[in-house]
Amino acid sequence: MLTQDRLKERVHYDPETGQFTWKTGSRAGEVAGTVHDHRGHLKLGIDYERHLLHRLAVLYMTGRMPTEPVYHADRNPSNNAWNNLLASDIASDAQSQPARSSGRPSPRKGAIYAQGDQWQVTIRDPRTGRVTNLGVFKTIEEAHAAYCDADRKCKDDGAKAA
Repeated sequence: MLTQDRLKERVHYDPETGQFTWKTGSRAGEVAGTVHDHRGHLKLGIDYERHLLHRLAVLYMTGRMPTEPVYHADRNPSNNAWNNLLASDIASDAQSQPARSSGRPSPRKGAIYAQGDQWQVTIRDPRTGRVTNLGVFKTIEEAHAAYCDADRKCKDDGAKAA
């Protein structure tokens, strides 16, 4: 598994531009990364593993590989500038849920995904398994706020029922 130390040995990340450059080998000083898919996401191979650059930026800056989705605020998947990256806290919210009898956290699953030039949001209540469509929003910030509001309401309703 790739660590922050190993990543920093191999490449440099400029948070202002979002650009990765090689630090070692015959490509030292060259821009690192190639196009990953038709949407324009960029990837990089380190130690025989391929990684998406926006996820590597989070590892580089925070020391942990994100478990949750990472979005581009400007919707340009090749713009990996640090201030353009939004790490969703949907997965971290799931980790804060009360333990089930199995001892694992009760997952509250949510999804925020691009739909044209807007953002679609859904959430699943872990108690009922019911998926609720929260709507379509103009910005990812509005979409994330809607998810957080619904998540908070689910938590409040669960506390009242207990």
